[in-house]
Amino acid sequence: MSKPRIAVVVGSIRAGRFADKPASWIADLAKARGDVEVEIVDLADYPLPLFAEARSPLWAES
Repeated sequence: MSKPRIAVVVGSIRAGRFADKPASWIADLAKARGDVEVEIVDLADYPLPLFAEARSPLWAES
């Protein structure tokens, strides 16, 4: 039987993001179990122009 596969998704593509740090930490914890395969999926590796804003729209001036 094959091991379950888990994807840890880095959900921010902004410059200066923090999301890659906890994603790496979570992936390392999951890999340490030894009974699952873990992959980090970074949304910055995919073209998502809708989300490629310098700042969150919540904080943008109107």
